[in-house]
This record gives sequence, structure tokens and C-alpha cells, in this order.
Amino acid sequence: MKPQSSASPRPWTFIASALFHAGVIGLLLWGGLQTTPPPSPAPLALELWTTAPPPRRR
Repeated sequence: MKPQSSASPRPWTFIASALFHAGVIGLLLWGGLQTTPPPSPAPLALELWTTAPPPRRR
């Protein structure tokens, strides 16, 4: 019978886990960089300048 190995994981399991985590983190970063930032709202002065003035009351 083979003697049981110690409780530490084998080196290939550590390498596989590190590659898997690196891939997941890489996909998250890639997905985050692919999104476009939301358009910034126009300043209030520009909004007031471009809107029509209210109708005058007589």
C-alpha cells in the first residue's frame, strides 16, 4: 500500500487554481473595460440656454 501523502495539495492543483482565478479576474477586468461610461449630464447653464423661454403672459 502507498503511504498517504501529507495534507498539502499537489503542485498541479495549485497551478490549476491560480490559472483559473487569473482567468476569472482577467475576464472581469476585460468586461469592465469594454463597457462605455455613461454620458455626463449637461451643465445647468447649457440646459437653460438651449431650452425655449416660457411664453409671456399678457
